[in-house]
Amino acid sequence: GFLKIIHADMYRIGSIGEFEDLELADEARDGVLVVEWGDAVASGMPDHLLVEI
Repeated sequence: GFLKIIHADMYRIGSIGEFEDLELADEARDGVLVVEWGDAVASGMPDHLLVEI
């Protein structure tokens, strides 16, 4: 099998509404959504793990 990985850079996203419009959480339901600059949208991501580097 394989794991679907979606990478999204949220640098220009200013609100949770803009994030929801992208429907990335639904797209990644059967995989992993990796988000950079996710501070503005973290509250809208269910069951997420925060990793800071």
